[in-house]
Amino acid sequence: RATSAAMLDRIYPMPVGTALWDDADHATVAALVARILPDCGADRALAGRILDSVAQGVGDGWRFAELPDDRAAWSRGLATLDTATGGFVALADPDQDGWLDRIAGGTVGIEEDATRLSPVQMRLWFEDVRAETVRIWMAQPSTMAAIGYDGFAVGGDGPRKQGYTRTGADDPEAWQRPSQERGA
Repeated sequence: RATSAAMLDRIYPMPVGTALWDDADHATVAALVARILPDCGADRALAGRILDSVAQGVGDGWRFAELPDDRAAWSRGLATLDTATGGFVALADPDQDGWLDRIAGGTVGIEEDATRLSPVQMRLWFEDVRAETVRIWMAQPSTMAAIGYDGFAVGGDGPRKQGYTRTGADDPEAWQRPSQERGA
């Protein structure tokens, strides 16, 4: 039931805006999503889920020692990105890519300002941004369906969980959709 509830919750859109994040933050994270996952475009719903996860402190359970806690790192990282680029969202895609390449290389940041991240911190923060973006995206039922994944997301309603009993290639379980239905 807990898994089913979690998956159903991921289907519905997130409310936009929290006390921690404003519309500019959502737009910037959506632009980052478009650069990290180009097939998703500037997905504001995914950006909202990412920011909500950060705001709730869900995360992946660890952080780089050089970074503050996730909420502070994301706030400072987004502020640094916006300041360094003169407005990341307004840049053309190739320019955004260029800035992100420089950030990944550790050459973009703002030293000696407690409200911003240094170049080293920006490199680490951007690594976390990519990991969190992909983690949240992969957790979406629509992503699992698109890639034909039916692993832990299946389960069962009674004491018997379907699980896998067949392990051979091209030998699907009776409860799995045929590969032609999944687009494989």
